[in-house]
Amino acid sequence: METNTSATRTLLEGYLVLRLGVPAMFGQFFNLLYSIVDRIFVGRIPQGGELALAGIGICAPALTAVTAFAYLVGIGGASLLGVSLGQQNPRRAAQALGNAFWLLVGLGVAVPAVLLPLHKPLLYLLGCSDALYPYAGPYFTVYLVGTLASLLGVGLNQFLLAQGFARQGMIAVVLGALTNVVLDPLFLFGLQMGVVGAAAATVLSQGVEEA
Repeated sequence: METNTSATRTLLEGYLVLRLGVPAMFGQFFNLLYSIVDRIFVGRIPQGGELALAGIGICAPALTAVTAFAYLVGIGGASLLGVSLGQQNPRRAAQALGNAFWLLVGLGVAVPAVLLPLHKPLLYLLGCSDALYPYAGPYFTVYLVGTLASLLGVGLNQFLLAQGFARQGMIAVVLGALTNVVLDPLFLFGLQMGVVGAAAATVLSQGVEEA
C-alpha cells in the first residue's frame, strides 16, 4: 500500500513539474523574442542599419541589469507568497504581493532617475563610440523611460507562476512578444522612428504584457 502511495505521489509530482515548468519555459523563450525581434528589424534600416544594430547591442548588458531588479523583487516576493499560501496565511500572501508591487513601482521610478543622467558615460564604459552613440543613446533613453512597465511585467509574472498559473503567465508573455512583432516594423518603417521606434515598441509591448 505504501509503495502504491509513493508511486502515485511521484507521478503527481512529475505531472506538476510538467504542468508548471513547460509553460514557464516557453514564457522565458518568448521573453527573449523582444531583443531578437528588435535586432531583426533594426538591422534592416535602409541607411545605417549596421551601426544601429551595433548600437542597440551595446545597450544589452545595461538593459539586462535593469531587468535583474524585476527578478530580485519578483522571485523573492513570489517565494514569500508561495510559502504564505502553503501556511494558509492569505493575509501575509497579500502583503507580499502588495509590498512587491510598490517596491517595483519605486524601482521603476528610481532606476531611470539615477541612470538617465549617467547614461552616456555608462554606454561609453560598455564600449560605445561616437559613431554608435546616435543609435545607442536614444534607444537606451527610451527604454529607461519605460522601465516601470518592464519591471512590473517581469516582476509580477513571477507571482502568477508562484500561484500555479503558469499558463496565464506564458500567455501574457506571448501577447507582449507578438505585440512587439507587430509594433516594431510599424514604428521603424511605417512611422520612420528608427531605433527610437524599436525601443518604444518594446516598452509598449511590455505594458501589454503587464495588463
